[in-house]
Amino acid sequence: MMRPDLNEVSIPAGVNHQFPECVFEIALPGFRTVTMGSDQWDCLLQAAYDEGWLLLELDEGEKLIHVYQRPTS
Repeated sequence: MMRPDLNEVSIPAGVNHQFPECVFEIALPGFRTVTMGSDQWDCLLQAAYDEGWLLLELDEGEKLIHVYQRPTS
């Protein structure tokens, strides 16, 4: 499955300072999130994106590098 162009967003306001060293400890109240690798894309990620979830893209060291979310209409 080919990854589509994704809408990159900023980390939600007021949350930047809360990001710990390990992204798996992130809790974003009010947001549904899923993590993904830079080269990862599948039906689950597509469904999460389509439903408006935040997709947290991690690098090889498991550090957050991008956040994506489908634009709201």
